[in-house]
Amino acid sequence: MHQRILEIVVFLADELNRRGGELKDIAKLSDDLRRQGYTENEISAALSWLFERLEEGRRWEGTTYSGVRVLHEVERRVLSPEAYGYLLQLRALGLITPGQMEATIERAIMTGAGRVDKEDIKALVASLLFGEGVDGGETLH
Repeated sequence: MHQRILEIVVFLADELNRRGGELKDIAKLSDDLRRQGYTENEISAALSWLFERLEEGRRWEGTTYSGVRVLHEVERRVLSPEAYGYLLQLRALGLITPGQMEATIERAIMTGAGRVDKEDIKALVASLLFGEGVDGGETLH
């Protein structure tokens, strides 16, 4: 469930970026998300998480990240290009910090999986952002 909430948060963050930091028609966005198969609970949880971050006194800054993170050879072998691209997208959207990105890469390597794909990264990031560890029932393949 947390991975689906993360997908909604990414969608909403992208909308915030495209709309200059404002979400004016949340009801329409919610309808669009329901049509995509998300539940009311998932949408509500994603909106709550996003608005909590905005209420903490931070403005939506969106795509202000301009740093470059080059993967080490070992990291390149473990992370699929799609997984790394997804991490870069989350960082560019302002959803994760550089420290959270590093922690996710470290956790991906420490899983012992031969290759970590985008869905695995979603699970790791969701556990990091929403406070539920991979040990808590979620597994990587």
